Amino acid sequence: FDPDAFERSDRAALQALANAPHSPQANRAATGLYSAGSTFKLITGAAGLLSGLYKPSDTIFCGAIWNTITPARRNWEGTQGPQTIAQALMRSCNPVFYEIAYSIYMVDGKESFLSDVARMFGFGSESGAVGIADEAGLVPDPAWKKKTKGEIWYPGDSVNLGIGQGDLLITPLQLANAYSSFLAGALRVPVVVKGEEAKVRNPIPLTAEQSAHLKLGLRLVTSESGTASAAFANAGYTDFGGKSGTPVHVAPAE
Repeated sequence: FDPDAFERSDRAALQALANAPHSPQANRAATGLYSAGSTFKLITGAAGLLSGLYKPSDTIFCGAIWNTITPARRNWEGTQGPQTIAQALMRSCNPVFYEIAYSIYMVDGKESFLSDVARMFGFGSESGAVGIADEAGLVPDPAWKKKTKGEIWYPGDSVNLGIGQGDLLITPLQLANAYSSFLAGALRVPVVVKGEEAKVRNPIPLTAEQSAHLKLGLRLVTSESGTASAAFANAGYTDFGGKSGTPVHVAPAE
């Protein structure tokens, strides 16, 4: 939109802006709610390590099709073979993260564990940043689904959550803060004013070995073999990482 309308105090233009579809004045970084897509795989990888079911040295088969539950789910690319969690982050292998989420689900008492880890990284709650009105988003779990939909939590719900899909809704601010907090080793309140100290909300209890393994995965994403190689090939950086993500949008049935 034309920001000069505010300078001119153009009432007609400002009224049109206020009534415009898609809310062009909305602060989407803080209030826009979106699917996380594969950017959530860092959280699933962390949950797999924190659950005690996986070690950094473990490998999980990355096939073209994952058919542990029905319906079978396809990987976005062909078979890649056994991969560590770091290697799976590098190629964003869906079956690896399906398997992690499913394995956690199958442990008695851990149906909500992946959701709990997501909240540990700040998803599902307001950031607490002073001066920013932000949305809490939604981290689904068995209790939420039973209350809101009257349905039980199926293995497929955990599997979908494992790749950042399903009912999960996050803000861009939450995503940026989750990655920042991962590097810091604790969930922090985002700092708005320069010089303020970031307050710690809760620790992220990854061991040094676990954290280093996930950081390696994020660096591999931006390497020549990673899914974000094209974006970073000529960036000129020597020590950096990231995570690609492409969520699927399903339109309402007509």
